[in-house]
Amino acid sequence: MRRDWIWLGLGIAIAVAAGYWSFQHIQPPPPAPQPAADAAAPAAAAPPDRAQAELVWARGLQAQEQGNIDEALAAFSAALGYDSSFAEADVSRGNALLSEQQYADAIQAYSDALTIDPDQADAYLGRATVHWLQGDLASAETDFETLTSLRPDDMSYAVKYVTLLYDEGKKDKVLDYYNAQYQQDPSRDWVVAGLLGAVKENAPDERQGYEACLARARQMWDAGTQSNAVMFAIGDSLAKLGQVADAIQWLAPLADKDPNEIAPDTINELAGAYRLTNDQGKCVATWRNYMQRMGRFDMFDEAKANTNCLPPAPAP
Repeated sequence: MRRDWIWLGLGIAIAVAAGYWSFQHIQPPPPAPQPAADAAAPAAAAPPDRAQAELVWARGLQAQEQGNIDEALAAFSAALGYDSSFAEADVSRGNALLSEQQYADAIQAYSDALTIDPDQADAYLGRATVHWLQGDLASAETDFETLTSLRPDDMSYAVKYVTLLYDEGKKDKVLDYYNAQYQQDPSRDWVVAGLLGAVKENAPDERQGYEACLARARQMWDAGTQSNAVMFAIGDSLAKLGQVADAIQWLAPLADKDPNEIAPDTINELAGAYRLTNDQGKCVATWRNYMQRMGRFDMFDEAKANTNCLPPAPAP
């Protein structure tokens, strides 16, 4: 039986060999070999993969939060490998480099992000911050100007820009900035507060500053901007100018508003005004009401309020 299988296998092999020989003789000659240049042509680039880029980027953010900056930088670069148009990865790369005080590389990373997306606000913020830290205030100012024009309603960007201008001693430019913002939209309380503050800062002295602030705030009120910020500015200015009773008339209504909508300075000024009129009860009640609405007012706070609300000592 085994011999039969051997002979059968040998017969099949002979038949296949014969068939192959016949096939080779009836087929056309093989095509000429391609030039070597074709063989060396690079493969087509892979299409962008935003989903994978975002996944790797998220891992980089996690690594950065854990203090693994090298791992984070590698992840951000890998994310850009998956999608070179992913500007957020360049911004994150810049933030990581900034945290390591690698300022030149950080600026380059932020600039790379802006090449991809010229409207990338966080890239302008990061680059402006690096310029500021390096003492290049002119470049920082330029980036902040672009940033605030891109995001005019973002108070956090505006505050940073204005802080820089004040550091440069450019009080007049702060006033110009807030005036322009107010003209565009007078309903934003943070713009109103910033503008009235700039009015005070641009006055020759403190008293004239409060007088100018009071005049401008009354003008705003009469023009229809009857906001918390305007009410506070009028009340605060009146108190500082010694018109305490009138100040209370403007500040007291604010104490009944949502505590999250008014600045703590409002309560300070109102309680202080009551103190100046020797009304310790209303002074303490103002603090108690505010703190209770904020969710806390214990015995310590009560004692502190009573102490702070003691009438001022008479002048010698």
